[in-house]
Amino acid sequence: MQLSQSTVLHEKVRLLQFVNFSLANNKATCYLWSEVDAQRGSCEIGTCLYLQLLSMSCTTTHAIFYSDACSGQNRYQFIVSCVLHVVNIHQSIKVIDHKFLESGHTQMECDSMHLAIEFAKMKTEIFVPQQWATVMRMARRKDPYMIVPLKYEDICDFKDLTKKNMKFRKEDVNDKKIKWLKKRWLRYTKENPDCILFKYKMDDDFREMKVALTFTRGRATEVYQLIKKYTSRQSISAAKKKI
Repeated sequence: MQLSQSTVLHEKVRLLQFVNFSLANNKATCYLWSEVDAQRGSCEIGTCLYLQLLSMSCTTTHAIFYSDACSGQNRYQFIVSCVLHVVNIHQSIKVIDHKFLESGHTQMECDSMHLAIEFAKMKTEIFVPQQWATVMRMARRKDPYMIVPLKYEDICDFKDLTKKNMKFRKEDVNDKKIKWLKKRWLRYTKENPDCILFKYKMDDDFREMKVALTFTRGRATEVYQLIKKYTSRQSISAAKKKI
């Protein structure tokens, strides 16, 4: 990113994004934030996913999303907590499937979005982070990408949700050991608010694991009220402010 001479920052301010492409209507969404507001972690990714799922039509009953197999972001327990929370609170969604693409076969529509944004960037100079939103809109002239800017107050703390409402066990309901990183398909259902179904292979039968805390009578815990991860903006390193 190029910086103008008038800026007080002498190093690049990092901008981060989460992109989503809907196969149902060919709509594309870019969630955008800077290192001034948030970091690059599971809570940030979870917030984008949370907002995307909540934005789905009230007629949607079954949502399916695909991603790569990045264990640090996509299969992390905080993301599981996020999706399970959504399926429990959404008015119409009854089932959410999360399918992981095999390593080496992860090319998908989101990759074309990244390429289009890079191509659009080559046609202009960027002096301030805010210009990236314009570049992203320019990336697809017909039906432009929807840009959702995020601030620090938008980021939800899914670590707190996991700590207070979830308990991830090492065995499934049949006492068989769970190999977390081998999972290829996760299914969340409204009718089973305290568990998820999973597969190691797409043609396997679903196995079940309990993840949410329950009361002794078997009732699911009360609906958790999400809290925010940040109470203020993030500090910028001294090197970036050095004159």
